[in-house]
Amino acid sequence: MIVLYNPRKRGPQLNWFVVLMTVCLLLAAVYYFRDDILYYKNIIPFFNALDQNADYNDEKSTEKKNEQSSTSLTDNSDQVLVGDYYSIILKQLMEHKSKITFATTPIEAQGAFDLFPVVCNDHPELFFLSGGATGQVTTVGATTKVDIVPDYIVSLDKIDEMNEALEREVEDIIANAELYESDLEKIKYVHDRIIATCEYDIIASSLYLSENGNPTKNQAYTSYGCLVEKKAVCEGYSRAFQLVMNRLGIECGFVSGAACNSVGDTGRHAWNYVKVDGEYKYCDLTFDDPYTGGAGLIMWDYFCISKEEMGRDHFPDSNQKYP
Repeated sequence: MIVLYNPRKRGPQLNWFVVLMTVCLLLAAVYYFRDDILYYKNIIPFFNALDQNADYNDEKSTEKKNEQSSTSLTDNSDQVLVGDYYSIILKQLMEHKSKITFATTPIEAQGAFDLFPVVCNDHPELFFLSGGATGQVTTVGATTKVDIVPDYIVSLDKIDEMNEALEREVEDIIANAELYESDLEKIKYVHDRIIATCEYDIIASSLYLSENGNPTKNQAYTSYGCLVEKKAVCEGYSRAFQLVMNRLGIECGFVSGAACNSVGDTGRHAWNYVKVDGEYKYCDLTFDDPYTGGAGLIMWDYFCISKEEMGRDHFPDSNQKYP
């Protein structure tokens, strides 16, 4: 039997049509799921580098939730509100992380990075840091990564022991301060206690001047130096006062700038503001410690004075925000 070609029989044309449609569907699928493909290729190695136990499906699911609820990631598992990078940085510093890494958005990345010195300024218990850091902001696909490497001035293996010593001193001061009724009396007790027990560190101050105001930072600049080692410069006095006040529940902040001393010399300096009975007052424990006049002396010339009074010889940095 001879079978002649029948142009109305469309078997061969139908097969080519199916092949063409299949290819088109595959291309459409690749295009539609391109974000998932890029995410898997680029983002997952980044998160796996942070945590070998990272799971792609969990991360992808979390990313979608973040887009819907405006959240961000840290440590591959914790969720925090966007804008709460302050808490991320503080938490990891308190855990003594050698590197802080978290995901954010391109718009918020630089602002998140710039929060590092703010956190250090607000928390004088971070005595193991210089306040400086290195790092970078990088974007991979739709995700921006912030890396911050803090500058530690204490070996990581010594921080816990030093922190225990600092806590003992703080708790002792607080126990005695709470014997007084009013906030003003508590503030005065802490003011006098720090001045009576801490010696101004002239050597550290001289190094500051000899190294053009950029010495290798040591504990003389910290709350630990003031309260535990009993030697500090103005920043150490101010950090110690700030720490104890905040632990007492009394609002207190750190102010940096320049000041003119009794002999007319002007230089870099640090002092505090504190809230007393609903009003902001200013204290300078360093200027109230007559370290050149003998031990045991305490002055109150710069104890809870007004902003105007402090402004006669204290000049805050222009970028400082304080009441």
